[in-house]
Amino acid sequence: VLAEPIVRLLFEHGAFGAEDSTATAHALMWLALGLPAHVLIKALSPAFYARSDTMTPLLATAKGFVMTVVLAVLLGHVFGASGIAASIAAGAWSSALSLLRKGSSEFGFSVDAAARKRVPRIALAAIAMGALLWLTTGLVPAETHGFIKFVALGVQIAAGIAVYGLLLQILGATSWREAVNALKRPA
Repeated sequence: VLAEPIVRLLFEHGAFGAEDSTATAHALMWLALGLPAHVLIKALSPAFYARSDTMTPLLATAKGFVMTVVLAVLLGHVFGASGIAASIAAGAWSSALSLLRKGSSEFGFSVDAAARKRVPRIALAAIAMGALLWLTTGLVPAETHGFIKFVALGVQIAAGIAVYGLLLQILGATSWREAVNALKRPA
């Protein structure tokens, strides 16, 4: 939601103009949609490796790669960099879903009751945060530059984090204690 304001603040100087910022922001938005899939791939692959199955992650990655290349050729010609970024996201989801499907049938990957309860609540909090950020983006005039723009964007980001955290608490997706403990836990 804040891709364009962030890209404008960080990169829009000199030869990098408004059109470049818009194109970069659109590509960033598509790449962000693929991020959960990349996380799933990273989380699911070790379950196969632990069972001495290196072929399944390899085939899932190959399938995702082929999908990415084919879509990038098709979408890249029509939509440019945004099409290529969308292709990367689609390929990642293809790989992640392949691993989930194979894991379900082979050794019972499943979504437990806690996740079935939390995920919709987390999604609702994320949608509400996104809506808030989208609504407040128009409050900062496009002509705003420099420090004022930096502060305005910082306030938006802080407000988004606060609203998201508060909604997670209100919706029962997590407690403050769980969130703080998760942040303290070593990576």
